[in-house]
Amino acid sequence: MIADTRHSQILCIYLASCIVLGGASAAGVLANLVLQLCAIPLLILSLVRLSGKTLGRRHVALLAIAGAAALLPLMQLVPMAPSAWQGLPFRDGIAGGFAALGMALPWLPVSLDPSATLASWLALLPAAALVLAVMTLEADQRVWIGWTVLGAALVSALIGMAQFGSGDLYFYDITSGGSAVGFFANRNHLATLLLVALPALTLHLSVAGTPVTGMPGRGMPGWSSRDIVFLGLLAILLLGILFTGSRAGIGLALPVLLTSLGLRMRAHSGQSPRLLIIAAGSVSALIVAAIAFGPSLARAFRKTALLNEDDTRLVAMQTTAEAGWRAFPVGTGFGTFDPIFRLVGGDANLGTNFVNHAHNDYVELWLTGGLAAAALIFGFLWWFVGAARASWRARSDNAGAVPRVAAVSIAIILVHSLVDYPLRTAAMSAIFAVCCGLLLEPVLARRRLDRGARPYGGANPAMPAREALALRARQEALAPAVLSPALGTAVPPSHFADAPASVESCAGTGR
Repeated sequence: MIADTRHSQILCIYLASCIVLGGASAAGVLANLVLQLCAIPLLILSLVRLSGKTLGRRHVALLAIAGAAALLPLMQLVPMAPSAWQGLPFRDGIAGGFAALGMALPWLPVSLDPSATLASWLALLPAAALVLAVMTLEADQRVWIGWTVLGAALVSALIGMAQFGSGDLYFYDITSGGSAVGFFANRNHLATLLLVALPALTLHLSVAGTPVTGMPGRGMPGWSSRDIVFLGLLAILLLGILFTGSRAGIGLALPVLLTSLGLRMRAHSGQSPRLLIIAAGSVSALIVAAIAFGPSLARAFRKTALLNEDDTRLVAMQTTAEAGWRAFPVGTGFGTFDPIFRLVGGDANLGTNFVNHAHNDYVELWLTGGLAAAALIFGFLWWFVGAARASWRARSDNAGAVPRVAAVSIAIILVHSLVDYPLRTAAMSAIFAVCCGLLLEPVLARRRLDRGARPYGGANPAMPAREALALRARQEALAPAVLSPALGTAVPPSHFADAPASVESCAGTGR
């Protein structure tokens, strides 16, 4: 138990370090290197803890996708004979250069910039270590992950407000000046972090605690002191999103908040928030479409031919997609967007805005990873949809809300990646990896509990009657409330009326 606690503490410290130090990609080379080196012992420790454990079908699928994602950049570094690489796209100038120098053609890899591809592979280390580490955590230890993300998001929001007000206090030289960026270099990435923190925070708005306000005699429920505190924190997150000036972040705030309220409704009353989720999804689709296609419509009605920031992003996205077809099926190599775009970018390279990414991660992966990257994206989406559906069928209390919050957080990052590149930072890729792990049942719990027991699932019919009675007695002894492992919210014992056998793991009893 002590070893498990220390492992969870190490994980949370490392996650917090990723959020604080991993706010930039190119501008944070030294900090990212430190995070990658620190990821190696955590990765080894997590592999040792997972060794010999029985993994579920979705655990195996996720690990297979992660393994393929780690293998693909290495395959792009394997040297090929000249007869093989000469026929690949964008190689004419390379072959002509060697011929002009009178040199024999060497063996070269698929990647047009092997050092950049190797750097992209090393950038996967923090996320890989965290997703494995989360898999080994017990359900009652996962509470600290939510607190870590919330704490980092709140601090980053406060720093962002100070940056917005003072025009100073930025951590990076190349940054979104005049906007709130927090620990990041890009304002959009801070907006993504604050959006991800909203679902977790909203679950804290429960009726637990002593009511301190209300409308006596008018049937109005009182607000507890806990509610007032967390409403204040919610205001900080929303103001932080506003001060970033990120249109995607501001536009997605409403649908994310609606979805978060739906999760709270499901956790505390058991009601299905289907209409809220559908409304949130519809609003999100409209907002993303407006952000993606709005600049092209505006440009059609403008008299000037000059490219502004929005035009440059749109042209970059279109140019990258076209270059991806030229590089089909092998791609140009991960991390090679910058040199390739300088070659094919045309007018977008002549503007005042520097294009460092395609501002659509899916399109950029299509260019640099080719058909294999597209297959990995579809494979992950297939896994995510299945895991998210399973989380929606999980228990309706706060423990069952953990994977649902993780699913919403993953969806936020995936949607924002349509118009930006949040996963290019160690901070957001670490949170993304943690959420993928939270979407699955704890591996160690699968070993310790009876066959069929599911910390996030329904009742266990294989549980003997005597054990069920003993479990019910322990639950009643916890009255009037127990501490849920989801995010520390107090839950009445009535929530455990249909609890599975694994509540012993989820509620922290019987240890």
